[in-house]
Amino acid sequence: MLYCPNPTCQTLNDDGHRFCQQCGTFLPHRYLWAAEIATPPSIDALLGDRYWHKGKGIFLDTLPGYPPGTDIEDIPSIVYAYLRLAEKRLHLPLVYDLITDESHPAEHPIVLLEEAAIWQPGQVFTDGNGSKAQPSFTGILLLPSIQDLWTRVSGRRQLFWLWQIASLWQSLADEDVATTLLTPDLIRVEGGLVRLLELRLDLPDTPPTLADLGALWHSWLAKANPDIDAFLEALCTGMMDGSLSDATQVLAELDTQLVSFHQATPHTVRIATQTDQGPTRSRNEDACYPPEGTAETETLHSDEANHAIVIVCDGIGGHQGGDVASHLAIASLDQHLHAFPLPTLDPSKLSHALVESIGIANDQISQRNDSEMRMERQRMGTTLVMGLLRHHELYLSHVGDSRAYWVTRWGCHQATLDDDVASRQMRLGYTLYRQALRHPNSGSLVQALGMGSSNLLHPTVQRFLLDEDGVILLCSDGLSDGDRVEEHWDTELLSLLKGEGDFAALSHHLIEIANTQNGHDNVTVGVVHHQLPIAEDDQQIILQHMKALAEDYQAVVQGKAIASPSATATTTATVVAETEHPSRRPLVNLISLLLIGLLGGALVILLVPQLRDRVLPLLGETPSEEPPLFPTPTPEAIASPEPILPGNLIQIGRPPESGIPLRLLSQPDPAKLDGLVISSGSILRVIERPEEIDVPWLRVIVCSVEATPTPAEDAILDSTEPPPAISGTPTPETIPPAPIAQVGNEGWLIEESVIPLAMPVSEDVVPSTICPPATAPANDADPSLEGDPLG
Repeated sequence: MLYCPNPTCQTLNDDGHRFCQQCGTFLPHRYLWAAEIATPPSIDALLGDRYWHKGKGIFLDTLPGYPPGTDIEDIPSIVYAYLRLAEKRLHLPLVYDLITDESHPAEHPIVLLEEAAIWQPGQVFTDGNGSKAQPSFTGILLLPSIQDLWTRVSGRRQLFWLWQIASLWQSLADEDVATTLLTPDLIRVEGGLVRLLELRLDLPDTPPTLADLGALWHSWLAKANPDIDAFLEALCTGMMDGSLSDATQVLAELDTQLVSFHQATPHTVRIATQTDQGPTRSRNEDACYPPEGTAETETLHSDEANHAIVIVCDGIGGHQGGDVASHLAIASLDQHLHAFPLPTLDPSKLSHALVESIGIANDQISQRNDSEMRMERQRMGTTLVMGLLRHHELYLSHVGDSRAYWVTRWGCHQATLDDDVASRQMRLGYTLYRQALRHPNSGSLVQALGMGSSNLLHPTVQRFLLDEDGVILLCSDGLSDGDRVEEHWDTELLSLLKGEGDFAALSHHLIEIANTQNGHDNVTVGVVHHQLPIAEDDQQIILQHMKALAEDYQAVVQGKAIASPSATATTTATVVAETEHPSRRPLVNLISLLLIGLLGGALVILLVPQLRDRVLPLLGETPSEEPPLFPTPTPEAIASPEPILPGNLIQIGRPPESGIPLRLLSQPDPAKLDGLVISSGSILRVIERPEEIDVPWLRVIVCSVEATPTPAEDAILDSTEPPPAISGTPTPETIPPAPIAQVGNEGWLIEESVIPLAMPVSEDVVPSTICPPATAPANDADPSLEGDPLG
């Protein structure tokens, strides 16, 4: 069962549901890989009271609405490597949580990884014609290892995989985890994309070398495609004898060979852009290139001087010039990028040209700020995400929190890492990303265009090779907030890869999703659909492989014995399933079904309070006062213990059913009897936190309230029972009825009672006229961090 992530709902849902059956909220299914686990728990057991073991070391988070709660002071070396390599998130998983128990002390915890090399349940495979593969897949699989498919794909695909491994080598070697790339079972493939299952630390006395990597590749030579065997033998020999002693040399050799495979094949690119001010904003500070409303098709040839550029900018500065900054950035980039001979530059020079052009755009905005005497928070700026396509290459440039997503028929992945406080804390190795998000200022930007000199700006430029059909989605946070891309990619973007849907209308539809389901900001999207028909044979091979695994899975769950591994699926691919007993006689089956039905009905009556309270009196029973089988999770166990600072914007989550809602008092005195009830879902701004009071108190203002109070809040409106005592404070004997606190009400709260229920919330969801910010807005760059991407 999954708890609804909506803090005012938290209804239990079967894991087969995509949306909460009570409130309709999207249910994130976060499947996690346990990288460091000595003895996995039994199937269906809970790890750390929240992670449901689905089998073979794969876990499902049953509390997706709550941040992971484990705090470990000394982060293990292997975890530190994950944090430092987070910018490689397209290939590496992220650390989600660390679990300790009797067999896993703090120095060797169980490492749970998100965005791991796991095929999500419910994934529908498509063949080359866009039709559904049969049978539809509903199990959980680890992606196949590179050796599972090495002998069956084309030489071009083999080189493409090797190019990605070589591009990761130096980064992993710098973090002492290059051994990972020498362990074939950890190198998984998702279509054309290489995904590492987990990281392994190098032995301290014998760090791996590039010659070791060459030796591994040489062992694959006998089964390499004949189209590349001569080249691969020369490449491996050079790596082993030291003539190719640097990963950049290996990449250059692979680049040259890959170009020869793509020379004769044109690359078709469809581009669409759209921007909208949103339902709550008075002006649009976003901008895009090509201009909004564009829906065009380009054909890129390797022997012609052409390319395609898509840009999305999200302005910062409100009425003070965010829209000016975003449009100025795009105009500057359009002018200066065309001054470079982009189609003819080598990869290194092209990346440098992109950085130089971004620096020029930054300086133009910064000089405008200086000439208008704009200081600190008054400075205008903009985020930037830009995609440049040059035949089979994609260059992604990025500053701020606008994002790029890469969608193939196999999955959707966020390709950029936000330049915000949470990501900075993770990359420095201070904390896990999910824990960093618990800080109220986690979304504040650490860099954006226009905040200072380009000498202090560090844009990210990533180069990828395109090996199959896919969609690149660039968007501002008006769409990406709330995991909207993760929620809708398979129903909206995947249709393009199936040959379905109206491409020209897609960008409008994404805008509509953002406005109706987020609605708090401007929204801009740039959609790039790239088509490479040469990959179709490889796609069919991988499709057949995964269909065979799905068929094996279906056979297992149906109780059929599998005498030997499928001819097209190796035993190294992991299928999560438990073998059932062979079919029994029809009468026994019928009796079993009847018993299951009766038990299921009884469980429904017992677990659903409304049914239980109605049915038990009819049977002469009194409804039990015992706690439910699956009680509402207690936020205290996982909430941040850090103090709440003045200026923080927080949302009050739902307390346990037995808990008492917060009361807003007129004075910092718990003996006062004039408190207003703060309803769940209310958003508060912290105005003051006096240090001279022994028991920490917070003076707050109510910024917004939830329309419907919870049953516990309804009960307290007429209650005369005393609230629970708080350590160090007196408790009144009775407490009078109280109304719900409304927008604009100010008062005092004991910090100890607030921390367990407080959740960070974006500045964009409250009007500044009601709750003016006392600290940096979440979408403003922090001047104290200007120019330093890691602080």
